[in-house]
Amino acid sequence: MNNLECSSKGDKRFSAFYANVEAFGVYQSIENHYQDCKYKDSGSKCKKGEKVDYIKLGGRKLKPKYLTPYYKMLWIKYFDNNPELLEYVKDFDSFSDMFKGKSINCQADVISELVKSGREYVLKDCKELINILND
Repeated sequence: MNNLECSSKGDKRFSAFYANVEAFGVYQSIENHYQDCKYKDSGSKCKKGEKVDYIKLGGRKLKPKYLTPYYKMLWIKYFDNNPELLEYVKDFDSFSDMFKGKSINCQADVISELVKSGREYVLKDCKELINILND
């Protein structure tokens, strides 16, 4: 079995800390985009691992249920911008992230889903969020 470790201790190109994309006019790591959108009802940003009361995307305040679709969209955009990396990961049977812990969103899971089910399948999970952002 051929496994790809998708973390800073594995192939950094597949770590959310090193994979950079542009979203809402800001170019930064997927991890920073993901953490920066999470807020508490008080208006303060969530610390990593804290309960998220809402997310803010493009100036819009949205329910936390859109956090996973947003995370997936960031990875889709990363692979759209780096198609050679998507071809590279297709040679692997499994994907892991040694730092996953209790996180609901994990780069290894999204990469695995993209490889095994395809871009369009993953994009279906994001359609509702895409429609909101396009309104």
